[in-house]
Amino acid sequence: MTTPNKDNRKQGAGLAGNAFENLIRKHRKGIVASKASELLAEAVEVARERGAMATLTVKLKFKPQNDDQMMIEADVSSTLPKEKLPSGMMYVDDENLLHTSDPRQKEFALHEVKREAELKEAAPKAVKEA
Repeated sequence: MTTPNKDNRKQGAGLAGNAFENLIRKHRKGIVASKASELLAEAVEVARERGAMATLTVKLKFKPQNDDQMMIEADVSSTLPKEKLPSGMMYVDDENLLHTSDPRQKEFALHEVKREAELKEAAPKAVKEA
């Protein structure tokens, strides 16, 4: 087995320029490139939507088998920015329970006016009571 050195790497420099691209396109019929492309599109879309950073990671592990064989394990993953949930206001009562309306405020006894005649009758009464 030969140990890589500068001279050995320079000899294959023409092929080495595209070695990574060739590996991810050819390894397991291009599944690494395909998965990376899917996650890339998703990462860009989510980063734009949420205005935060996303990451895409391609991890390759190399384990020598024989003099001329290499076992390659590939993993493609992404980290997407978390979705920010909206905040909201609620009211707190004397027992520290939360409510969507102010528990100290009285409720009005409202009812639906169905006919125009009832509307005409209800309007003057409401003005007199106020």
